[in-house]
Amino acid sequence: NVGSPVNSTGAQLSFEDSNGMRYLTLQHLNGNELAYATGGTASNTPITGTPVGTGFTRANALYRVQVALNFDLRTIDLKITNMANEQMAEVKGIPFDEGTTYADNFARIQFVLVRPSSVTTSWTTWIDNFNVYAYAAEDRPGEPVTPEEPEEPEQPEEPEGHWAKAKLSGTSQAEPGQSITLDLSVTDVVYGFTVLDVVVSFDPSRIEYDLVQDGSTWSLADGSYSSNRAHLEVLATAVRPEEGQIRLIAGVSGEEHAIQEDGSLITLHGKVKADAPDGNAQVSILQFEVSRGGISGTVDLTGASIHTINVSSNIPTPQPADKTALAQAISEAENLLNSTQEGNKLGQYRTGSKAELQSAIDAARAVHDRATATQGEVDQATADLNAAISHYRSQFISMVEGQTKITIRDLSIVARYFGTTSSDPDWSEIEVADLFDEGVIDIRVLAAIARMILEDWTP
Repeated sequence: NVGSPVNSTGAQLSFEDSNGMRYLTLQHLNGNELAYATGGTASNTPITGTPVGTGFTRANALYRVQVALNFDLRTIDLKITNMANEQMAEVKGIPFDEGTTYADNFARIQFVLVRPSSVTTSWTTWIDNFNVYAYAAEDRPGEPVTPEEPEEPEQPEEPEGHWAKAKLSGTSQAEPGQSITLDLSVTDVVYGFTVLDVVVSFDPSRIEYDLVQDGSTWSLADGSYSSNRAHLEVLATAVRPEEGQIRLIAGVSGEEHAIQEDGSLITLHGKVKADAPDGNAQVSILQFEVSRGGISGTVDLTGASIHTINVSSNIPTPQPADKTALAQAISEAENLLNSTQEGNKLGQYRTGSKAELQSAIDAARAVHDRATATQGEVDQATADLNAAISHYRSQFISMVEGQTKITIRDLSIVARYFGTTSSDPDWSEIEVADLFDEGVIDIRVLAAIARMILEDWTP
């Protein structure tokens, strides 16, 4: 914002190095064109400058100033724009001042009033959207850039043997009309792949999938499959309904997301036919080919690539799991969580421990509320929650290691430090007992610890 207050004939804006040496100074004097000059240091004396152009005499105007310092060529490019009328002036190749020794860095800008000696005044300067950018010579804006030759992607060496092992798992028992899932996974991955081509065989007399027909070809409907790996997409499917075969082609979005870890890839969602006869329906992987970077590989099918589903219209209703112990553990954990505090003081539990216990409670409740949870799952959830409760209790802050409540042992230890303050060298040994954050172990602290002991006794 260029303007001249009372007792001042003008103002300056300079761009300086870390030693206060001016690379460029802009000056506005009343009634004169906006001018520039190089060299020197800041002062209240007017400079003898060169006008940036014509028509830049307006006071109290907002200007956009763009300055480019070229330390290689020792030149300055200047561009001025009047924000009110978009009038622009540009000067390129202004040489650095030869009589000034520069630090060859840009450190600051400075506003200076032009005024006579011993005269005081005040002014208001606006500055907005101030940005500094540094470029290497070859990256400087406006400079021609020689495009680099793209690097050839590094081609992976072709591995020996199978790239991984296939695994097929899913629903093991189902009634006619019941939905089923089949999970396609890989284990023992020795070489990452980006594309896979799989053919799955199923019993068409007992199992069916939602299909889409296009002329004489069939494919899986959208809800009949899902990807279980981030960045892995099923690109195309084809089905031979009468033969009971499904072919899927899937790929990852980018070489960096190559499948290199064991785990699930794709799940097929089907169902047992309503008129399916009782018996075993076998599902198997007939083909599993993979590729990466133009190299093809195979996946070992000799292991767990066959899965059997027992189809029966007389599946006995499983006995509901006994969740009594799990419910008791959840109740105990919730009561413990609600009746305790976390922090860094005596009688509290270490910060972060409540979140860990809450997470364990949530996991246990999910099993408790699931009607189909097996007894084994319930027992495991109970054991996990009890372990979480024990871990939470171990986070109790006491003067005696291993204690889960405050006792007279704590009181006797704290009493030994009676009168200790935060300025004493052994303060770190007793700081947890500074219950009131007053930096002193006094009678108030001892009385508070005594009340903690009585809290466990009072009904």
